[in-house]
Amino acid sequence: MALIAIFTFPSPVAAIPESLPDPDPVQRTWMRADLPVARNVVERTWMWGPVDDGVQTVEPYAESPDAARTVTYFDKSRMEITHPGGDSSSEWHVTNGLLVVELMTGRLQTGDDAFEDRTPAVANVAGDPDDLSGPTYATLAALRGLPASSDGSFNTTRVTRDGVLVHDPSLAAYGAIAVERVTVLGIDHQVASPFWEFMNSSGVVFEHWRHVEGSLFPNPYYATGFPVTEAYWAEVKVANVYRDVLVQCFERRCLTYTPDNPHGWQIEAGNVGRHYYSWRYGTELPEPSRLEVTFNIHHGGSMIASTITSETFFGELAVGEWQTRSPSGELLAHGMLWAEHSLTGIEAVIVQDWPNTGWGNLVVQYQLSFSGLSGVGTLGYSVETASGMESGTTSMTAQAASLTLFDVTVAEIPPVLFTGS
Repeated sequence: MALIAIFTFPSPVAAIPESLPDPDPVQRTWMRADLPVARNVVERTWMWGPVDDGVQTVEPYAESPDAARTVTYFDKSRMEITHPGGDSSSEWHVTNGLLVVELMTGRLQTGDDAFEDRTPAVANVAGDPDDLSGPTYATLAALRGLPASSDGSFNTTRVTRDGVLVHDPSLAAYGAIAVERVTVLGIDHQVASPFWEFMNSSGVVFEHWRHVEGSLFPNPYYATGFPVTEAYWAEVKVANVYRDVLVQCFERRCLTYTPDNPHGWQIEAGNVGRHYYSWRYGTELPEPSRLEVTFNIHHGGSMIASTITSETFFGELAVGEWQTRSPSGELLAHGMLWAEHSLTGIEAVIVQDWPNTGWGNLVVQYQLSFSGLSGVGTLGYSVETASGMESGTTSMTAQAASLTLFDVTVAEIPPVLFTGS
């Protein structure tokens, strides 16, 4: 799974250790586009949504092992691994389903060729949930079969909630035009210029544990799929204010263009993941399980630091962030983590991304006695410092003062939790 960090610090300049493990495929997919957004490194729309809003579940799918697959819902979409035995390094190993098609048609997909008939969704495609003027998925579903706009024509058509189309020449002032016609089996639509520019855009992405410049998507249709409607303007209530919003739905997501939004946020992805979950299950996307734990770290008879972890649970997998501070409160280091929790212990990968880059493997076995919960374990680490790579292993013991507060004693001070200096 992916990880969220809330700090804004300079990117690490040290080389990334070659031995640093690759993240889980779902985590890797989330991190590439959305970790820079979470860290305020870049101003642009979430493509998935905050990781600590993610919820994982199992859904039936005929072609998956045991006819079921694990899926992860975010605000903007749903991640799926239909064939877990496939090539996990492939950019298509993790997919996001044709949720917009299902919401529009009312056909809930349970296999490559298996469907369950429902009714089209009446949730608002964009804007506030209580908006009664903007189009719904059912509204736009009725427009899927309309012909494509002419090449280079301005997007000057408004759509009402009832699906009525009205020509409004004044909308040409926004400069949105039909620039890319997509003609495939069952689809013949133009992509509007603001969306086509976004789908082909480059910027800061997160790959192999560092921020780099790159294409936002491996190909323009990777995240969205093909367009299933033309682009239409609508009067949409956003944060209780009615605005002109250009809306275009694709197979996997709906995109909006709001000209008067701040730079970087004029293009946004709709909350298709939340809309779909509510349509499918008849309830709102539930709150994920989260936990914040403080580890007071001792060495040589004194407390030398505190490490605070913030984790979101996806089954037994927890993902999140950590920061280590001195007893006086000075920030010493921070990074990311993912961990497998069980009744008998924990196995975790700890990634340090500031001030130096590095990682550690943590293994702790729990013991329950009359004195409470305790643990013994080891941390193997590798950190790139100014003087070169520093690696080692330290043993530790832990005693629970509560379920969210532990006293940890380390035999040696591990640099992966501190400065690496």
